[in-house]
Amino acid sequence: MENNNIRIMRLSGTKKKGKGSIQFTNKHTLYYSGFKEEAKEGVAIIVTEEINSKVIKYKSVNLRIIMIALAMKETETVNIIQIYGPVEGTAEEEITDFYSILQRELDEVREENEATISILRYCQTVAIHGFTDHCLVSCKIGVSVTRFDAFPKTYRHFKYFNYGKFNADLVNAPFCLIFDADDIDTKVSIFNEVFHTLLDKHAPRKMCMIKGPQKPWVTTTMKLMQKLRDKAFSKFKSTRNADHFAYYKELRNLTTSAIKREKKAYRDHCVTTASSKSLWSRLRNLHVVPTRNNSVLPKNLSNVDELNTFIVSFSSADLDFDPHISNLYNHARRDISSEKFGFFFHPVSEDDVLQFTRNNHPTEKDQVNLANECRHCLELLFGKIVLTNNH
Repeated sequence: MENNNIRIMRLSGTKKKGKGSIQFTNKHTLYYSGFKEEAKEGVAIIVTEEINSKVIKYKSVNLRIIMIALAMKETETVNIIQIYGPVEGTAEEEITDFYSILQRELDEVREENEATISILRYCQTVAIHGFTDHCLVSCKIGVSVTRFDAFPKTYRHFKYFNYGKFNADLVNAPFCLIFDADDIDTKVSIFNEVFHTLLDKHAPRKMCMIKGPQKPWVTTTMKLMQKLRDKAFSKFKSTRNADHFAYYKELRNLTTSAIKREKKAYRDHCVTTASSKSLWSRLRNLHVVPTRNNSVLPKNLSNVDELNTFIVSFSSADLDFDPHISNLYNHARRDISSEKFGFFFHPVSEDDVLQFTRNNHPTEKDQVNLANECRHCLELLFGKIVLTNNH
């Protein structure tokens, strides 16, 4: 099975008593069904460790029929049935019983699944008379894979970022315009415009296309190996030297096998250590199962500019707050004995700004994270941020 990359092998004539499953030393698992009292006939299915992790049901019908069910996706199940048909000379009554039981099992599978679709691509038989008088039956099963739709991603390019020049421009930036504004909305707009103009100069936005799903097993070491492989291939294309081609092939095979090992180790780690919730989350991130689309906002909440205008229009220009409303908020909490559950308006300090910046990860409209870009220049911006928040 390992030499021919076979993940599921169905067997007949196993002659193993009883029914059950056995795990071999190579982590392959054997599901078998046979006669209780005598070692005759019998059927079995051997699966690899990867396939065995997807087995959700095993059913031993009799010594001629066995079935396993695989969860290929969150809502899709593949049922594999192995049968050992009656041989020549079997009584007619036994043949009739065999096919009636087989039909009953197939009907049960159809009843359990709302949509039963045949995914058998082709089936063939190969004579192996030098080994047995039976024929080897093989088939190819096509399992659909979720299509990954490429999407653009915006990021800030920090490759040529110079902290000295940036800090010099930051000191001379016209943040003083904040003091001339009368309302909080204008102050925030001025701060954002000045800061973004500065960032666009030193770390311009760039866009790239994400063409494939996330691959956590492609680590930094794997990327370095891929880079060396690509360099070797480029060198061979320019020289057409046989030694360079042999070196490229060696690096290519080494990189491919290393990525396969990392991928298998990552999947094993996810299955053995993660909870069911986090496991499904990782499968969705890898596009193995469909992603739940529950992020659609109502129309009245989808426009951030309209929300901001509404909130600003109800903001107070000073810190005076109706004590009755404050009492309502404070005493409506379940735990009013602890001060941290209270609702209070108070001026912010530099420590408050620092803590908020560390604990939050705000993004721009194009999903560029601002937190990392703001932190290294907080000392120069503390006064402006505190003033804007305390307005």
